[in-house]
Amino acid sequence: MLMYLFFKKEDDLFYFCERIFRKKAMIDVKWEKTLHQYYRLQMDVEAYTQEEVVEGLTDLFTTYYLHQFYIEAMEHIFFIQDDATIADILQMIEHIEDEAYFFQQIFSGYHNMRHVVQTYIKHYVEKETSIYVDAMIRFHFSPLRKQCARLVGFAIDERKREEEHQLYIEHLRTFIKHRPTIRKRIHVLTEENKTYFYEEDGTRLHLEDLQALMKEYPLYVVGLHENETVLSPIITLAPEQILLYAPDTVGGPIQTIIDVFQERVSHLPRDMFPFASE
Repeated sequence: MLMYLFFKKEDDLFYFCERIFRKKAMIDVKWEKTLHQYYRLQMDVEAYTQEEVVEGLTDLFTTYYLHQFYIEAMEHIFFIQDDATIADILQMIEHIEDEAYFFQQIFSGYHNMRHVVQTYIKHYVEKETSIYVDAMIRFHFSPLRKQCARLVGFAIDERKREEEHQLYIEHLRTFIKHRPTIRKRIHVLTEENKTYFYEEDGTRLHLEDLQALMKEYPLYVVGLHENETVLSPIITLAPEQILLYAPDTVGGPIQTIIDVFQERVSHLPRDMFPFASE
């Protein structure tokens, strides 16, 4: 039994054949140009499994067409034309694709974008013995276009939030630049989602003492208050050096500390903490 694939672009035909060859280390197909200007590829279904065809078409789409779906959504739905902005949003989309939590909000039940595309192609290939690749992309992928537009919208919102966060970081950096230093050096220990502060000699800085200090400074001008127990104390102390004992991967207020104080922070592993923790 034969399967026929029709390609509008010669480059697509060659790329698909190259992907098949890479997977099987051999290729035995026939192709010709039709009267309707298609490149028709003839494949023996006994020599090539449906799964291999799906994999090859998935490679083709994710390499040459997926980004085009994103760009079309930016240009025609969100009216974004600036090349630099488009590049930034594409980078944000890649970040979202790598983050399972965010990705699942749009593509629930899928592992990644390749899994989504593969599922669409598999459903199409299962029903057809003559596969018109451009028609598959144009018509069968209409629901995917809508999902890609949602992903673009999500990425635009995330980019705005990131820009606002960066402005906030710069605001905090400006604030501490003009703040007097209360402690020259402090040790900051993060343990089981809690943060502890220590003097140079290992004396624990208790929250009650820190809150008393915080009340003396106008933290409200940078959107902070004395009830915030991680960032507010360090902004108040404005130390020249912060020895931070935390996991390699951090987030939330701890990452903000690193972003704000930058060159003042030494990020160290937990086992280098020199004092006995309480």
